[in-house]
Amino acid sequence: MRVDFYHLEKSSLDAALPKLLEKAVAKHKILIQTDMADRSDYLNGLLWTYDPDSFLPHAVEKDGFPESQPIFITHKSDFNPASADILVLIDGRPVPPVGKFDRVLYFFNGRDEEALQKARQEWKRLKDEEVELFYWQQDESGHWQQK
Repeated sequence: MRVDFYHLEKSSLDAALPKLLEKAVAKHKILIQTDMADRSDYLNGLLWTYDPDSFLPHAVEKDGFPESQPIFITHKSDFNPASADILVLIDGRPVPPVGKFDRVLYFFNGRDEEALQKARQEWKRLKDEEVELFYWQQDESGHWQQK
């Protein structure tokens, strides 16, 4: 399993997440896990409205047919109805055990000390497991640079 840590500094999750999803959804099924149902609903709205010229096919549980969604948003743990191969974690959700996903994208706000500490704890925990770890940080213009 590969885990990519995305350290948000120059832009918000709302700005960064849709751009990465646009790239990934062409080849992968994606599961986004949040910390609560309201947050799932918020992201659902965001992905419908972030860019009037773009379309990211996605759904939340109340939309139905979760098994056929290219991007599915949930607040539930151990819930992967579409058999997604990429997991996107936000709001400090812990990385699941090795083997559940091919790749995990772990987003954290670098301006939030609590989020920064959670990310550091996850990194340390995963270093001892059979996981490929990658760390991405935004440069001055907001582009992702591997560190």
